[in-house]
Amino acid sequence: MNSKSKKSNFSEFAGRGEFVVASLSFVVITALILFRDEEKISKIKKLFSDKLFLFSTLLIIIFSGYTFSIPSSNNTEILRLHTATKEALLGFLIALLAYLDLKAAPFWIIWLASYYIHV
Repeated sequence: MNSKSKKSNFSEFAGRGEFVVASLSFVVITALILFRDEEKISKIKKLFSDKLFLFSTLLIIIFSGYTFSIPSSNNTEILRLHTATKEALLGFLIALLAYLDLKAAPFWIIWLASYYIHV
């Protein structure tokens, strides 16, 4: 293995580590904001008691898992499918954040997605 290959693997690994730390920070801060507000907790409970929401979310998870399981092999059509799924998931998360009245969170989630996963 040459040094160029080692550097590439290391930078990919380091990038993933940064993404994990940034994402976990976002999740922890968002969770703290959510669970300190009784109105937001009530909205979360309402969402999770809504069978249509749960069914739709399950379908989104299954569909997304299926699309990401298709290997791209540099196939432009599959790469478009992966990109569309990432963008749709981002839209779904932003809609949830808006429903929970988290005004600044969409900015940060879009920034994280754009910077780290190139959406």
